Amino acid sequence: MSGRFDETEQIAHRHRRTMLWRVVLGACCVAGIAYWGLNYFVVTSNHPKPKRFPLDVVLQFTTDQLAKEWSAGRFAQGFDVRVGVTGTILRFASIRDGSTQHAGVVLATKGKSGPELLCVFNRNEEPWRTMRPGQTASLAGRLACDGTYRLCDAEAVIIEGASLCAIRSVDNYVKTRNASAAPSDNSWVQLEGRLADVRRSQSDSDAVILEFSASNGSSVRCQFMATAPRQCTPADRGREVAILGRHDPKREFDLIDCVRVDELATELQPTDVGHEPAFRLTVSELKDAYETGQAAERYGNRWVEVTGQVVALQQQKTGEEITSVIVLGSREGDSLRDNISCEFLEEEPWLKAKPGQTVKITGLMDGSLRSCEIVEATGEPYPIFTVERLLNSARDQQMDGTQLTSLMKFSLIEGVVDEIIPSPRKGIQPTVKLKSEDSVVSCYFLQDAPRQPTQNDIGKTILVFAEFAGSPRRIELGMALRVDSKPSP
Repeated sequence: MSGRFDETEQIAHRHRRTMLWRVVLGACCVAGIAYWGLNYFVVTSNHPKPKRFPLDVVLQFTTDQLAKEWSAGRFAQGFDVRVGVTGTILRFASIRDGSTQHAGVVLATKGKSGPELLCVFNRNEEPWRTMRPGQTASLAGRLACDGTYRLCDAEAVIIEGASLCAIRSVDNYVKTRNASAAPSDNSWVQLEGRLADVRRSQSDSDAVILEFSASNGSSVRCQFMATAPRQCTPADRGREVAILGRHDPKREFDLIDCVRVDELATELQPTDVGHEPAFRLTVSELKDAYETGQAAERYGNRWVEVTGQVVALQQQKTGEEITSVIVLGSREGDSLRDNISCEFLEEEPWLKAKPGQTVKITGLMDGSLRSCEIVEATGEPYPIFTVERLLNSARDQQMDGTQLTSLMKFSLIEGVVDEIIPSPRKGIQPTVKLKSEDSVVSCYFLQDAPRQPTQNDIGKTILVFAEFAGSPRRIELGMALRVDSKPSP
């Protein structure tokens, strides 16, 4: 009996010992799994790791990790491996490589001294269609081989997280802008509204300036990102568009670095799309509305067609913006009256209508007639004076003690470029000598006038519209603009 009891006790002891080891092993497994899960949660929450990258992606980084590796010199020049990068979208970018244009995004680095990563997409891709600033983007691409901190041939793999971009109508944006709590610098807004005006920046020939009009008469001025694809054109005036931009910390514009995010893309030129005018007026009728203070109430933010005679050509400069202007009115006696200024987006609208002709012009009433287009030009222009005839007529009138008529004061003058004398003073236009027969006159062009004569034009005949100035002893032409046809390319 005792032997059988001892054997039973031993079996029970072994069973208890086995169960104990199983409990200990199970506890260790649970602790290990818990530790691994907690560690994974902490790591991924601080450094979100990209998922589902293409198979050809060899290395994966967050922007912080990539910045550290780059600063440490881990990537030698010529490093040609496809990598994956995950980071927060800071802003959009657009660069031009020779004749090729590329869009891209800039990913932020958490470290204050860490460099921002520019991710350049392939040609014709528009990343702002699918992503917004503030979201987390996982991108695949190749590090630049020229030693610059840039990801080339970028491809979006995952876009997740909430956008930091507010969507506002023009009226809502104006209310927010005028409120005491002004929008913070560099914050992003998607602006939606009807486009009132489009003009090209003079400081940057690749940048386009947009203007939206709110219902209370306020305007919102935005500047497109230089070289951005699908920029708005004059054909988009009056259309509903949506743009994405950030607040300008310099307060020169409301929004800068703008890109177009609506589905409507147009490549039309200004003359390809017309605007059906809501009103058709003569110059005198529009002038009367101005004088009685009813122009804004009747025609504000509406397209109108104005008929009148071209009496003068001008250029206006506001900051860095230069606007070509055709003045409509009537000439009676020695004065110009009933004048209306029509602002154009075209650089030389006077090539379509010469002074003296009767024109029909459509434009948007926004304080003045803006975004104008010439619909029709009829009639004969003013007589063209040769330099010799102009000088003889002017001397005869001035010698008689009579004032110049308006027809003489603003004239179309034809002459041969005889000499161009640079000014010794900076900012002063050179003197252009025009000649016909044995008569020579000094001509001074507007500072920003297009197609100003150069040394290559010496000996060529040109036609200018200029203001007669000077005295019988010294006769000059000022505020000149070329109105002869452009040479064929």
